[in-house]
Amino acid sequence: MLKQIIDVLEHSAATHYQITKTTTKSHEFFFIRHDLDMNRCKEVTHYQVTVYVASEDKQYLGDASFEVMANSTKEEIKAQIDKGIYSAQFVKNPYFELLDSSEQVEIRSLENPLVVAQDFIHVMQTIEETEEMYINSYEIFVNENDKQIINSKGVNVTYSYIDSMVEAVINAKKNDTEIELYRNYRIGTCNKEMLVEELQQTMRIGVDKCIATNTQPLQDVDVVFTGSDATRLFAYYTSITSAKMKYQQISTLELDQPMTTEEIKGDTITIKGVAYLENSSCNYPYDADGTLIQDKVLIENHIPKNFWGNRRFSQYLQLENASSLYNFVVAGGKQSKKELLQLPYLEVVEFSDFQVDSMTGEFAGEIRLAYYHTKEGIQPFSGGSIAGSMQQVQQEMWLSSEVKQYDHYVIPEVVRMKHVSITGIE
Repeated sequence: MLKQIIDVLEHSAATHYQITKTTTKSHEFFFIRHDLDMNRCKEVTHYQVTVYVASEDKQYLGDASFEVMANSTKEEIKAQIDKGIYSAQFVKNPYFELLDSSEQVEIRSLENPLVVAQDFIHVMQTIEETEEMYINSYEIFVNENDKQIINSKGVNVTYSYIDSMVEAVINAKKNDTEIELYRNYRIGTCNKEMLVEELQQTMRIGVDKCIATNTQPLQDVDVVFTGSDATRLFAYYTSITSAKMKYQQISTLELDQPMTTEEIKGDTITIKGVAYLENSSCNYPYDADGTLIQDKVLIENHIPKNFWGNRRFSQYLQLENASSLYNFVVAGGKQSKKELLQLPYLEVVEFSDFQVDSMTGEFAGEIRLAYYHTKEGIQPFSGGSIAGSMQQVQQEMWLSSEVKQYDHYVIPEVVRMKHVSITGIE
């Protein structure tokens, strides 16, 4: 099939082309309680094609992307490619050069997917359960991926990686109330410590949710994040350091210039993009253009140091050695989490939905469970919402020195901030 697609493209009117072939072999296990109900293995291959058409004066390079089905005939492939070329003629992207290379590279993962699946199953069966909190069911998916990227300028790289997913339904009850909590963990190989900690925490959250009272309106109370939702706070910074957002003038950052002129009373932000992160589901040696990924410091002590992005936008900004990035490490702060957790504060551990606008930095979420910590004790709250803006809270935002990994992000384990609006239920 690949040879057929290349043959048709070589004889087409496309100025350039790129093909991404992805073969995924999925190992799937379905459990009810801890009894295996079903397991299966399936393999699928996708062919993603992008055609590029340059204007006569080479001011523009239009593109169109589409998937060619693995069972397509040569005539069907030609019809798709011709349709893509026609569409690309109307796209007026400024001209850029595709990556060129004369080397063929092949990198294979050394991980055994069945061993990875076995690790997940073992972890799930060692979770401590009680009559009040237990695992109702869970599903484990371990994907063995082979990706090949070819373009018309000689790029030909092949690599493999593993990504996994664990879906779990947790039951929790207290007194006469019983609830179910759904969890979806995206990960590479099995991070045993993280998975155990997250599942045990989820069961405790379920029990506390059963006895939580309505969130009260709170004034001038610091908010603490201690869960995976905090990754979205830092994703705001990775997004505004992207070449695409800079080129589109959405990001106003300038290299080597502070992100804000306001005094930083809390901790400054330092973020690094890395090619490899243990247990990440995004350990790709090459980006989608076939560019080798290299570690880069994006922000250092609140000062942007590098932009990152694909071939197109990196060329528009005249960036050298730039690539897309998928794994990010956020440096911890100066204080330990014990030092940061000074009373009083509202610790939000569960949202029904939490969003951070990548353009404005505004964030909001409905509280599913929070703990109000005071000298009188800890009160679980549910309902209401929080809202704020990264532009405002970053002046007084503190990060724990301890860090924790959530798939392709490593972030401070505790994030404490001021100037967050808390809406309770009257």
